[in-house]
Amino acid sequence: MRVFWKGYWSWKHLVAGLFYILLVIMASIAMSLSGPYNHSLFDFIANLQGGGSAGATVLLYGALPIITLVFPLMIDRMETVMVVTRLKQRKQLFSQHVIFAVCFNFLLICLMAAAGLSAAYFLTGSLDNLWGEESGAIYYFLDNKAHFPFYVPHVTGWKVWFYIWSNRFFYLMMVSMFVLCFQTVFRKKTLTFIGMMVLFGTPFPYLLDFAVFLHPIHIEMPLWLSWQDQMFNLVYLLFWNAVAYFLASRLYTKKEFY
Repeated sequence: MRVFWKGYWSWKHLVAGLFYILLVIMASIAMSLSGPYNHSLFDFIANLQGGGSAGATVLLYGALPIITLVFPLMIDRMETVMVVTRLKQRKQLFSQHVIFAVCFNFLLICLMAAAGLSAAYFLTGSLDNLWGEESGAIYYFLDNKAHFPFYVPHVTGWKVWFYIWSNRFFYLMMVSMFVLCFQTVFRKKTLTFIGMMVLFGTPFPYLLDFAVFLHPIHIEMPLWLSWQDQMFNLVYLLFWNAVAYFLASRLYTKKEFY
């Protein structure tokens, strides 16, 4: 365990990465401040009109570049001759990379949550959720106000928390697993970065009018009415996690260390 943590952590890379994503989070929160309705907790986390500490902007322009750049650098630190010799088995080293990805992504999730909670408290003076009330954002944006009662039972605090953080964590883990795949195949960080940004940062991978990797991370108002759509997105992300994990684990067994 001591080798595990010392092998990965580079405080220079970690602090630089967290500082960058914090700037992106602050800019995304600023995007969520518009609108004459009463802002509440989730408007600062996953705003219905875009923005928020866990909005798609933070994932695409903050978390995606950080994981794509910092994760390979930290993997290289771990894959020294000494560590590989001690671990002996590639599968064990790969498992440690996955554990590190879980810890690193959990840290990013905590940062997003802390930023959203802090913004809500300092800008509104409370951590109330007004999405289920007529003074909140959902009621304001609804064209047909008669549909509002249908939303109320679906936007209670724990349901919103569960979906947002499950969705974001699964997405970050999917990105991390694909980084492992790309880094094993290309071995060049530049190629890994370009490939990941094209694959995940653009709507280029398109299938049947469906943005393969962008669609599941967008949180729009109609989504809160359908738990089936929410579960589809989560299962869809889990599916790609499984695919990427399988590919990365198979590729890693053939990886040569220099």
